[in-house]
Amino acid sequence: MTFAEAPLWLSNLVFWGAQVAVLVLAAGFLPRLFRIYQPRVLLVYWRTLLATSLLLPFVEPWRRAQNIAATALTPQIDVTRVVTPSSPALSHWNLPSFQIIAQILGVVILVGIAVRFVIFALGLLKLRQFRRTSSPLSSHVESAESVAVLEQMRARVNAHAEFRISADVDSPVTFGFSAPVILFPETFPSMDARFQAAIACHELLHARRHDWVHHLGEEIIRAALWFHPAIAWLIARVRLAREQVVDHEVVKLTKSPKPYVEALLEFTNGRTAAIPAPPFLVERQLAQRVALMLKEVRMSRARLISSLTVIACTLALAATFAVWTFPLKAAPRITHSGTQTVTTPEASSGDAAQEQPPVASKPVVDANTIWTDKVKKGDMVFAARGTGTLVPAPDSATLVARVMVSLPEDEARAVRPGQSAHVR
Repeated sequence: MTFAEAPLWLSNLVFWGAQVAVLVLAAGFLPRLFRIYQPRVLLVYWRTLLATSLLLPFVEPWRRAQNIAATALTPQIDVTRVVTPSSPALSHWNLPSFQIIAQILGVVILVGIAVRFVIFALGLLKLRQFRRTSSPLSSHVESAESVAVLEQMRARVNAHAEFRISADVDSPVTFGFSAPVILFPETFPSMDARFQAAIACHELLHARRHDWVHHLGEEIIRAALWFHPAIAWLIARVRLAREQVVDHEVVKLTKSPKPYVEALLEFTNGRTAAIPAPPFLVERQLAQRVALMLKEVRMSRARLISSLTVIACTLALAATFAVWTFPLKAAPRITHSGTQTVTTPEASSGDAAQEQPPVASKPVVDANTIWTDKVKKGDMVFAARGTGTLVPAPDSATLVARVMVSLPEDEARAVRPGQSAHVR
């Protein structure tokens, strides 16, 4: 059993996965090597890399497997070597074929995709429920000062969104496209006004940028390609860069990074609901987000352009190497050729070789449906029980199916070793 026997869809899926892995491996360390930390540049970089990974099968050349000549085979009757009763039937330990393995993997992948999309749909329903059970911020008596702060921040950011209080979230959540909604936890009205302004600025920027739509698209990609860790890693990098872009804008608008960092720390212990919406803080991103806000990131335009040029050339070489090393293959073209006469084994216990009546139709047998080491199930006129091989007949251009069979003792007495016989 070799990988060459794998179905075309499985080999192409594995090779595409290898191509993406090579590309992501090369792209992962290049920004650090060239000290590129600008969040906007990184966001474009990771999004471009994700799009390239998804488009690779559509832009790269596919290799077509060697054409297969389908030959019309006329079955005739020939002879077969018969095993004497003293030779027991051979039994071999056969590993599952790649066809069976491919079917299992296909089922696992499809089930995983279905489960992911069910979770995605349930998350959308949960968001809808959260919105229904929430209440407007203005309806809370203790939030009068909070409303004033948020209205001031809404005017500064120039974004529209509805502010609501929800008992179902522990962290601010923004979702919606035409009518975005920002859900705040119940503890929000009691927070310091500086924290409220920073948090509102962050969520309003998400609403103005329509980041929820991008988040949904990434969730769909992650659900469809859940089995590929490189794709999940790329999506995580895209989301981190997007949050860093928003962090940079918040600091730029509020001109007070310290209250914003403290506001982030307020939600480090909050639980993240399983909903398709970006939370205010993903804990594993905290260190990188805070470090970038506190770091002075500067790079001249000339150096940035030269660094990106070198990175693009490096990634082009990596992609070329990956496509050349792991090529995708198209299905072979089947061409029809002339008629070839082959022989098929038949036997009976103790009867002389008898010729079978001619067959009216001539079945076309694809060359790749015949195994050279055993008889394979297919469109054969006769079926033989036992392990056999196709060998050239003596002094003839035809093929003989040599099959190893075991006969009952009373029937085998009439057949001498090496004698020709028909197998029924």
